[in-house]
Parts: sequence; structure tokens; C-alpha cells
Amino acid sequence: MQEAKKSSTKKIWIAIFVIAAALFFMLKYYGPAWLLQYDLFLYAMLAAIAGIALIYAASLSIEGYGTKRNAEKDYKALSGVFKMLAYAVLVIVILDMLRVNITGILVGAGFLGIVIGLAAQNTIGNLFAGMMLLYAKPFHSGDEVELSTWQYGLIAQTYPHGNIYPGITGKIDKIGVIYTTIIEKTGMPVFVPNSIVIQALIFNKNMAVMNSMQVRVELDIKKDFQKFKKMAKSAFSSDRYIAKNAKDVQIVIDDINTAYYGVGILFSCNSESSAKVSQHIKEASLRVSSKL
Repeated sequence: MQEAKKSSTKKIWIAIFVIAAALFFMLKYYGPAWLLQYDLFLYAMLAAIAGIALIYAASLSIEGYGTKRNAEKDYKALSGVFKMLAYAVLVIVILDMLRVNITGILVGAGFLGIVIGLAAQNTIGNLFAGMMLLYAKPFHSGDEVELSTWQYGLIAQTYPHGNIYPGITGKIDKIGVIYTTIIEKTGMPVFVPNSIVIQALIFNKNMAVMNSMQVRVELDIKKDFQKFKKMAKSAFSSDRYIAKNAKDVQIVIDDINTAYYGVGILFSCNSESSAKVSQHIKEASLRVSSKL
């Protein structure tokens, strides 16, 4: 329904563009003599109408292309950048048609641009970073990602954990002109400046064919590890979801202390099923441990 509405809106803007462009050329070459005294304003007005209609039609085409590629939010941001640049060009063209001294305006705008650039360099940096993200496409809306910025190194491993990547984990909601929105597992939206994202170490789980995963469980030191290992493998084989989605399952001892074994269960699976497979493995391991 929404796609049909966008299509009909685009057709209306195209029709407006065609009508305005036709009127422009008809009046320019076949218009009556009395219109000559108003020709600059009339031509500029028709050119503005045609330009606005063309910009809107083109932006709707960009958004429609994004919808076909299941990346509507990404291309909507790209459409916004296109409209901003296109309007700037249209204003210059209209001023030139009205015989306004463009050179003087551009010189003044250049000086003003330097002042604004120094005052708003972070905002401008985010804008260009957003354009680069839309071009490079390290992720798309809906991708599960982890962002670790260069400003922070790895957190040194602590017993019994491995290296920790400080940053943000969640699903990409959209890439905006200034911010990229990430939805955390708790549902909390996080707005990350594009200039930070462009410099970040990005782990895109959706681009991995298979993910290597590890689930860690603790086994009482008094219990037989070999028996646990045998029963756990049998339990994993009996669980249809684990058997279907987890590959190359290995059960090893990560560490030992006076109270328990730190047991690591290693497996490979695709990114979409990793969370559910991990949960099934934890539940099956706890059931096996309680039976020993």
C-alpha cells in the first residue's frame, strides 16, 4: 500500500516537472512580447517548480530502489543527502537566471563556510562520515553488529574470561545523516555519531557465513568430567534444534579450580540462530549436570 502511494506520488512530481519544463520552453521561444518585462521572474519560477519536482521524483526513486533491496532506511538517508545537495545547486541556478552576482555570493559563502566549518566541524564530520557509510555499506539496517572504537583498546582478559571488546552490541536500526541508530538487546536505542562509527572496529555477524561460538558452564569438581562429556553429547544430539543448527561441537576443560571445572562447549552456527543455540546448549548442560 505504501509502495503504491510512493509510486503515484512520484508520477505526480514527474507530471509537474514535464508541465513546468514545457511551459518554460514554450514561453521562452513562443511567448507574447508583453511577457518580456517579466521573463526573468517567470522563467526562474518555472525552473524552480521543475527543479523541485525533479528532485522529489529522483529522491522517491532512490527510496523505491532501497525498498526493493530491503534497505529502505539506508536509502532514505541517502535520499536526504541527495535532496540537500540538489537544492543547493537549484538555488545557484535560479540566482544565476535572475542575473544575481553569483561570484560575490560564492566568495561570501566561502568565507562564511570557513567560519561555520570551524564552529561546527564535528557536525560536518558526522555528515561526511554518514555519506561514506552509505557508500561503503559495512552494514545494513537489521544487521547484528558490535562496534569497538579505536579510542579504547581491548580490556585485558581476567580469570576466567577472555578478551573483552568495549563498545556497543545490537541491531542497526538506520544510518542517519548525523547519527547511526543501534537497538541494544534490551530495546534501548543508542545514537552513535557517524564520525565515531566510521573509525570503529565493526563486527558484522550477518556477513559471517558461520560463527564460532563458545558456551561456558561450571561443573562441580567432584563430578566425572568424562561422564558429563558423554551425556552432554548425547543430550545435544537428542535436541533437534542443536542437532540441526550447531556444527563441530566440542566439549573441553577451559580451567580448573578447587571448586569446579570451567567447561567450554565450542560449536559453529549461523548468526541468526547463535543466541537460541547457545540457550539450548546451556539448558541441556544444566540438565546433564543435575543428573550426575
